[in-house]
Amino acid sequence: MNLYNCADLVTPIATTITDGLGNYIFTNLLGGNYVVGFNPTTLPVGYTFTTQGTNIEDENNSDANTTTGQTSCIPLGLGEDKMTVDAGIVAPVNTVCLGDYVWIDLNNNGTQDATEPAVPGVTVKLYDNNTNTVLQVATTNTEGQYLFCGLTNGSTYSVGFENLPEGFTFTTQTGALNVTDNSDANSATGRTTTVTMGSTNDLTLDAGIYSTTTAVVGNYVWYDEDADGIQDATEAPISGVLVTMYDNSNNPVASAVTDANGGYLFTNVLPGTYTIGFAGYPSTLVPTTKGTTDPATADDDSNIDPITGKTDAFTVTPGSSNLTLDAGYKANPIAGLGNYVWFDVNEDGLQDASEPSISGVVVALYAADGTTALATAITDGNGAYSFPNLTAGDYVVGFSNIPTGYTRTQSVGTLNDALNSDINASNKTAVITLAAGTYNPNIDAGFYIGVPLSAKELKATTAIISNDNTICAVNWYTTDEENTKDFTIERSLDNKNFEAVGTGNANGTTLGRINYTFNDNVENVKASTFYYRIRLNDIDGKQTLSNVVTTRKINNDEVVVYPVPFIDKATIEYTSLQSSTMDIVLSDVSGRVVRSQFVDLSNGLNIIQLTNLSSLANGTYYIKMTDNNTGNSFVRKLNK
Repeated sequence: MNLYNCADLVTPIATTITDGLGNYIFTNLLGGNYVVGFNPTTLPVGYTFTTQGTNIEDENNSDANTTTGQTSCIPLGLGEDKMTVDAGIVAPVNTVCLGDYVWIDLNNNGTQDATEPAVPGVTVKLYDNNTNTVLQVATTNTEGQYLFCGLTNGSTYSVGFENLPEGFTFTTQTGALNVTDNSDANSATGRTTTVTMGSTNDLTLDAGIYSTTTAVVGNYVWYDEDADGIQDATEAPISGVLVTMYDNSNNPVASAVTDANGGYLFTNVLPGTYTIGFAGYPSTLVPTTKGTTDPATADDDSNIDPITGKTDAFTVTPGSSNLTLDAGYKANPIAGLGNYVWFDVNEDGLQDASEPSISGVVVALYAADGTTALATAITDGNGAYSFPNLTAGDYVVGFSNIPTGYTRTQSVGTLNDALNSDINASNKTAVITLAAGTYNPNIDAGFYIGVPLSAKELKATTAIISNDNTICAVNWYTTDEENTKDFTIERSLDNKNFEAVGTGNANGTTLGRINYTFNDNVENVKASTFYYRIRLNDIDGKQTLSNVVTTRKINNDEVVVYPVPFIDKATIEYTSLQSSTMDIVLSDVSGRVVRSQFVDLSNGLNIIQLTNLSSLANGTYYIKMTDNNTGNSFVRKLNK
C-alpha cells in the first residue's frame, strides 16, 4: 500500500506491505493531510474491497474506496497517531476457506490451553484427496495461523504440517476434525484425515507440537501508557523490537523480532541459564518501571532493568516453558542538559569563535542538593558533553579533572545564556530546573591559564592585537586598591620568560573596580603569539602578580566562519598558501555527523559555503576543517 499527500494522489510518499496478521504502519510522519492507498492489484485472486465506511475514526469499518482502494483525506496532527485506517476484502462468490492453527502443546494433552503459544514458520500443505497432489502451500504467520481459500463446495482435502522447530514432534491426535481446540495432525506423519468442504469456511484443522529436550521462552513487548510497569488491556503492543537471548557468559545465542502483536518466541532453547535483552524500540521511548514480582509467576509486568535493558537471569529445564518475560516502554520526556567546556583565552567569560575546546573534563550531574551524584560524563574532542533522557526536576552540574594550571573564568550573564560560563567558585552551577520535554544546551564552563592574585583583586582581562598587527592593547583591572604605586606590564613569547615592556601609574587607594589599559608596540617583534601579565607594585615595596592573558597576530591562514548564528547556510573563508583539499565535517553536540563535504582549495583566499542547513534543529554545532596538505585542523563552534 502507498501513502500519499492529499494534494498529490499519484506520487507516493512511502510504501509498505501488510504483515502476517494484516497489519501495517507508516511512522515518523509530520503533521499534515494524508491518503492511504490499498493497491487493488495486490489483493488475493478474485477478492474485492468491501463496502466503504463513512467514519475514518471507526476502528471496525473499512476505509478503502471499493474501486480505487484509496481512503478519504486524513488529517494528522503533530505527534498524533491514527490506528483506524483499515481495508476489508471479500472472497470470490461460491468459494470457501480452510485453516487454521499450530501451537506448542506444553502439557502434551492434544488440547489448546490459553497460555500455550502459537508457532510461526511451520509449512502447511493442502492436498487434493483424490490425486494426493499438493494444491497450495502456506506458512503459519506470527499468530500460528494459516489459510487456504478459493476452495469449492463438495471438494475433498487433507492438510499436512512440515518444517517443525528443531527438537519438536507432533502431540497426541485427539477428537474429530471439526473440534476447534484439538490437534488434528497424525503424530507420526503430521497429516490430517480427509475433510469435505461444505458451504461455509472450515477453520478447525490444527496441529499441536511439543518437545521433551528443549524449552520455550517468550513473551511480550508493549507501550506502558500510564508508566506503571503493568500491562493494561488498552495499552498497545510494540512490533519490530529486536530480542536477544544471552547465555550465562553473556554471549548472544538467539534473536527474534516482536511481531505485530508485540510477541516473540524462542522455541528450541537448550537447558541452561539465560538473560533476555531488548533493542531497536522507538527512540521516543524508554524502559518503564520494572516489576517487583517473580517473573516466573507474574505475566503482566515488565521484567527489564531500565539501565541495562535486560531481564534478570532465569533458568530453563528440558520440556519447560517461560512465557512471562515481558518488556514495557514508556514515553521519554526527552529532558536533558549539556553543553561545552572551553579555554577562555581572553578571560572575558564569553565563548569566542577562535577559542579552543577542552576535552577530557569530568562532568558530574547532581541532585538539587549539589552533593548527591546521579551521573557522570566526559567532554569529547569538541569539549562537548550531554546528559539526555532526564526526568523533569532540579539539577546541579559540576566540573572536575580540569587541566593543571587552569582557573575558572569570570561569570557574566545568566545561567541560561548560550555563550557564558555558568560555574561558581566550587566549579559547580546553580540549580538548573528542567521541565518535561525540554533540553537545556547552555550549561558551559570556561577556564583560563593562571591563578588570579590581587591588591584586593588584580586581574588581567584581555590582550587585543590591532588589525594591522602593530599594537597590542593589554587590559586589566583592580578592586579596592590600598597604597598602590604603579604597574609593570610584562610580555613573554613562550609563557615562561617574561620581560617588562612598559609601566603605568596606579591610584594609591581606591574603592570598587578601576580599569587600566596599556598599548604595547609589537610591529617589529618576530612572533605570532604573545603572553602578558601585570605586576602591581605597592608603596611599601610589596608586589602582586596577575594572571596571564594571551593573544596572537592575525595570520593570513586563519579560518573565519560566519554568520553566527546561521540559518540556512554557513560561509567559510580560508587562505591557503598553495593548492590543496579540505575535509569539512559538521556535527551536533552529541558528536553525530550531520553534514560532511570535501572541497578543492586554490592558492589564496577560498570562500566555501555549506548550504541547505535549514532542516537542522536549533542548537549548538561544531565544524571541523582539515587542510589535507598541511594537516592543520580548525574547530569552530556554531549556533543555529
